[in-house]
Amino acid sequence: MKLRLMAILASTALMPVAAMAQTGNQSQQQRTQAQSAQAGQMQASDFVNRAAVSNMFEIESSRLAQQRSQNDRVRQFAQRMIQDHTQATERLQSVVQNIDGVSVPSNLDQQHQQMLRTLQSASGQGFDRAYVQMQVTAHRNAVNLFQQYAQNGDNQQLQQFAQQTVPTLREHLQSIQQIQNALPPAQVGATQGQQQMAQGQRMQAQDDAEIVVRQPAPTVRVNPA
Repeated sequence: MKLRLMAILASTALMPVAAMAQTGNQSQQQRTQAQSAQAGQMQASDFVNRAAVSNMFEIESSRLAQQRSQNDRVRQFAQRMIQDHTQATERLQSVVQNIDGVSVPSNLDQQHQQMLRTLQSASGQGFDRAYVQMQVTAHRNAVNLFQQYAQNGDNQQLQQFAQQTVPTLREHLQSIQQIQNALPPAQVGATQGQQQMAQGQRMQAQDDAEIVVRQPAPTVRVNPA
């Protein structure tokens, strides 16, 4: 009976100690996050969320491009985006497994969902122009994001991942900018401009026309004296 009582008392005494230890760990984590914020560092959770959403958008939009684009260069670029960003997602998930309190999102945010809906409603050359422009903007943002975290992130493993990924993102950006420069201009606007120009030339020609009246040459007759 005495042994049982002593065991109960001992376990009761350890409960506050465990609670204090847990509280201490939470406080330490909060202090670390606060110190990172004060130092101007980008937090791991923010970087992982934005990087994962970027990868998902690249993959989903490029799948649409493979289905709808009739441009060979656009389709080839889309295939590479699917491969490269799938690999980047797998690497990111592998790194995040070793980081407490950070997880990889599985869904796009509202902004990128709307961008996908815009692509789904486009077709023909209009689709190519929309997809390429979105890719240019997305890769500019991705390069800035990865560079920023590589220089000033709060997790060494994620910093290394960002540093290793930046060259590939820059190469993607350069490729899609070249494709954008090679796309034909919008045909509708060009056709309307040509029609307006032709109409203006016809009106000007009518205004400049002259009316010429021709009369027969006079006849001279000589009567003898």
